[in-house]
Amino acid sequence: MPVCKICRAEHKRLVRSHIYPDAMFKELGGTGRELVSMTADHGGRATPAPIGLFDKHIACAACESLFAHTDQVAIEFRRGVLTGSIPPVRIERSPDPKLGLIASYDVDASKLHSFAMFTLYRAFLSGRPECRQVAAPWIEEEVRQRLIDGHSTIDTGRDVVIIFVTHPLAAMAGSPVHMSSQPDFYRLILPHMNILIADEGISLPTGFQPLRLESGMPVTVWNRPLPLQGDVKFAVEAIGKAEPQVDRILAAMSRRRADSVVKSD
Repeated sequence: MPVCKICRAEHKRLVRSHIYPDAMFKELGGTGRELVSMTADHGGRATPAPIGLFDKHIACAACESLFAHTDQVAIEFRRGVLTGSIPPVRIERSPDPKLGLIASYDVDASKLHSFAMFTLYRAFLSGRPECRQVAAPWIEEEVRQRLIDGHSTIDTGRDVVIIFVTHPLAAMAGSPVHMSSQPDFYRLILPHMNILIADEGISLPTGFQPLRLESGMPVTVWNRPLPLQGDVKFAVEAIGKAEPQVDRILAAMSRRRADSVVKSD
């Protein structure tokens, strides 16, 4: 029988565990829009996108449910910031001129910190090739027992920073990546929202310190109008190589929609 990687007990079956919450992908697709997965690898490749990034070999149903609350907090926070339904309590200029304006929100930082760490933990446990860059053995010690006990990870002191990118090009998700950039950190790439998590023994750069999630403090984020330079390069390369396949996929989806309308009539 399969073994849950969290409770470490045998179960008749494990459930589909989402690395990233699927609600963020559903909101991204919206009504009448289609999601397509693209890569620049192997000469460019595109496929109809699944809803979310998930793995069927991580958790039992009981352990998967442990992620639900912090996932929902992150879903609602992302939605609220992007739609304006959660207004900032303060907007100010960052001490680092490269960041420009930063905004603070009256939201529970401890739950968002846990969401970030729990998401990285799921990626660490996953055997999917998209998560292969997450090689962080320290996360098992920092996260597993806190997840089981219902405690926040914010008391670990690990630096976690949230960045929102409003540009349309940022309406994409990417595999969790390890950035070897002095200092090293992990980056969770969600639609219009990136999360940076410091690697072991590392603090994020001084300019990011006002953005660190801290217990009992407002959540301060960097709202970027433009995508990160690396994302632009990736998008241009992937779209350029995979564009013919994307066109064929969208045309096929359009035909299926048209056929379904005819049948319903």
